[in-house]
Amino acid sequence: MATNDKNETFQHMGSLNKQEEETQIHKKRKSFAKGKFHRVYNKLKQYNQEEEPMGVLQKLLVDLEKSYTEAENQTDNYMELLDDDKDARKIKELQDDMEVLYRELYDIKSWMSRQKAKFLETRTVPETAPKATLVGAILGKYKRLSKF
Repeated sequence: MATNDKNETFQHMGSLNKQEEETQIHKKRKSFAKGKFHRVYNKLKQYNQEEEPMGVLQKLLVDLEKSYTEAENQTDNYMELLDDDKDARKIKELQDDMEVLYRELYDIKSWMSRQKAKFLETRTVPETAPKATLVGAILGKYKRLSKF
């Protein structure tokens, strides 16, 4: 009987090591996803100070949204492996980190919205233009906007 107890103990210890290993893997994945988010975020912030084409900015925004979703998913996966009582402080830190990422995403989306509005303002047609020019400008604007 004592031998069975030892075997169960070793099996339990082996599963703990495997669980710890899985936790470390998810922690690395979370860190990688968060790093990817910040690389794209910093690139967009850099373009904030330069005049970049709207298409480039739109593509980077899509990449940022994807990397945010990935960071959120990886953080959730990691938090599922943590013990609510034992790791409460770590869970709170992870939740705070995700709130920061969300605010950064929101700030960039707001900035992009303002950039798009400025872009559209520069494309307006004066009211005194001939009707043919107005129709051509409106059609051109529609074609450009349909790309977004």
